[in-house]
Formats: sequence, C-alpha cells, structure tokens
Amino acid sequence: MPLQIRKSTRQMVDEALAEIETLSVDEARADLGRPDVTFIDLRDPRELWREGGIPGAVNVTHGM
Repeated sequence: MPLQIRKSTRQMVDEALAEIETLSVDEARADLGRPDVTFIDLRDPRELWREGGIPGAVNVTHGM
C-alpha cells in the first residue's frame, strides 16, 4: 500500500492562494458584468437573504 502524505490546512490554503488572483473591492466592481468574468459567492443562502447577493454571481455554498 502506498504511503499517503497528508497536507496541512495551511499548505492547502497556500496552494490555493498561489492559483488565484485576489482583487480589491474597486477592482472587483470594475469587473462586475463583464462576460468573461464569473463571480462565485460562497456564502450560505441565509447570508444572501439577509445581506443581499452579488448581481450575476453564482452561489456555491461553501459547504458543498
């Protein structure tokens, strides 16, 4: 049986951050509505009902 090496949460977060682009709020607002940009909203549906959503965003609850 091959040896399985587990990654720490910190390692997984660091790897994810290396693959994504983080935008400021102003940069994100400028991209809102562009056909080549997709916003993913990870908030729970109750948060969206309470706080409102991002127009055109795809909601993928973080628990999914």
